[in-house]
Amino acid sequence: MRAKGLCLFMVGMVWGGVVVSAQQRLTQWDGVYTIAQAKRGEPLFMDKCAYCHRDEATGGQQILITPAPPLSGPGFAGRWNGRSLDQLLMTIIATMPQWEGGTLSRQEAADILAFILQDLSYPAGSVELPPDTDMLEVITFTDARIP
Repeated sequence: MRAKGLCLFMVGMVWGGVVVSAQQRLTQWDGVYTIAQAKRGEPLFMDKCAYCHRDEATGGQQILITPAPPLSGPGFAGRWNGRSLDQLLMTIIATMPQWEGGTLSRQEAADILAFILQDLSYPAGSVELPPDTDMLEVITFTDARIP
């Protein structure tokens, strides 16, 4: 499985019919989710995430010792800046919801991530955000749009 992902990455990955090479990385500014996917993710977010991260994704609900981190604003951007979306997806899958980490499917986590990206006002595109972490390795979260 890992070898397959490495081969795809070395030759280039197909993203919505376009081959993306390692030198031509995508960002969340490139429309990497669809509006329909974000709509699927919204009720999941409200059910599984909003209690701790708040409906507005500002975080702050006290969880054990520390408050839940924000999923918006400079706190979120600073935490994820320069990291690939596969890392964010794996964090959602492994740790969310609190006390039930590992209960979301990959597709549910990808849909929630699409909703978060839409909530942060990143543009939607014509291809869904994939639940495959190998595909998400080529998408980097950047706090500023790169021309």
